[in-house]
Order: sequence, then structure tokens, then C-alpha cells
Amino acid sequence: MKNNNKNITDIFSNFQNLNDVTLKIMKDNLNANTEWWTEFGKLFSNPGEKKSKSNHVPGCNCNDCCPPCNECPPNCLISIHREANAGETIKVPFKIKNDFLVAKTYRIGVRTIYDADGNTINIQPTLDKITVTLQPGASQLITMTLQISADYIPGYSYETEIVIREKDVNQNICFSLAVNAFENIPVACPRNEKDYFIKWQSWQSHFYCEEKPPVSITTVNPAVELEGTIVGSTVNLKDKNNYYGK
Repeated sequence: MKNNNKNITDIFSNFQNLNDVTLKIMKDNLNANTEWWTEFGKLFSNPGEKKSKSNHVPGCNCNDCCPPCNECPPNCLISIHREANAGETIKVPFKIKNDFLVAKTYRIGVRTIYDADGNTINIQPTLDKITVTLQPGASQLITMTLQISADYIPGYSYETEIVIREKDVNQNICFSLAVNAFENIPVACPRNEKDYFIKWQSWQSHFYCEEKPPVSITTVNPAVELEGTIVGSTVNLKDKNNYYGK
């Protein structure tokens, strides 16, 4: 029985040794093949040649032969955000530039804007140009106009895409609009008029005095008799009967 156990142990030991030898041979062959392919690739590359920007894939650190990276172009070339009040008409300028070495022609359009319920808004944005032809390095200014009609609800945001297309691919400028809520409308609170008549008299007297300047108004009580002079585009009026008080 002891001899059988010893034989089994020897068999497993031999298998382990054989496995170690096999793995070592495979590892050596893999390293040798890797070095051979590296040297082989150098035969077809010029060490002094600078790779062009158009062949560079963002995120890749390969200098010679390498597989493409798993990175897609961005959905938005650029993003534009605007805020507006209901009833306003806004203009959104942007430029398209040809960054290639040959002339390019692009078509431009705007996707439909929908409300929160998925309904098409009646007044859609418009472009002053729907196609441009650009020479290498040239750029063109384009303006999108959008009227904030009653369909645009204050306090809501809306999104769309300005589409640039050369042949087969849509490239987008992402646009977002925030319609200001009524509570965000600027509020002006008039001050006490007396604050405008207080002036520092002098450092010796330490008191304030009041001076009443001429009254400049555009609408007055028709029953009040006024006299005044015209200075530039302003009428300086004086209350003859002291209707407004002293």
C-alpha cells in the first residue's frame, strides 16, 4: 500500500515538473515573439517623422503600431447656454471653422424644440445661413435667432442641437435656453427722495443742509401751472403755486 502511495506521489510530481517546463517554454516564446514584432515594426516606421495631428487618437500613447482606442468623438463640438425673459428675441452668434488643408462645404440646421409634454413649440429658432463653403483655415460667423414666445414657459429650460453636416455625419453644437421665472425678474425699489438732497456742508460745522433742485418730470398734473426752461433735452419745471409742496 505504501508503494502505491509513493508511485502516485511521484506521478503528480512529474506532472508538476512537466507543467512548469511547459509554461517556461511558452513564456520564453511569447517574449521572443514580442521582441521580434517590435523590431519588425521599426523597419516600417521613420523615427524622425512627426506624426500628424489628424492621425493622433486622443487617449492613445502608442508611438508606432497600436490598435485603435475605444473612444468615440464627443456628441457636442461646443455647448452654448443662454438665459432670456418671456417676450424677448435673442440672437446667438457662433462660428464654424475649417481646420483642414482642403476646402470644405457644410450644411447647417437646427433640430426642433419641444415643450415638457413633447409638443412642438410654434416658434422655432432660425439661422441666417444654412450652408457655408470654407477655405483652409477660414471661419464663418452664423447667427441663430430665437423669439421667446408664450410657448416658452418661465422657469423652464429647453434644449436643441445646431447640426453641422459635411456628407454622412451629423456634428452638433448643443444649445440650451433657460427662460427666467417671474420671481427672477430684476426689481428696483425707489429710495426716499430726501436722501438725494442731503449733502455735507463742511468739516467745521458738522451738520447737513437740504437744497431743493428744479423738478424734472415728463408728466404733470394738468391743473398745476408750471413755468420752466429747456436745457438740452430736459425740461426744468418750477411749481408756481407750490402744488408739490416745499
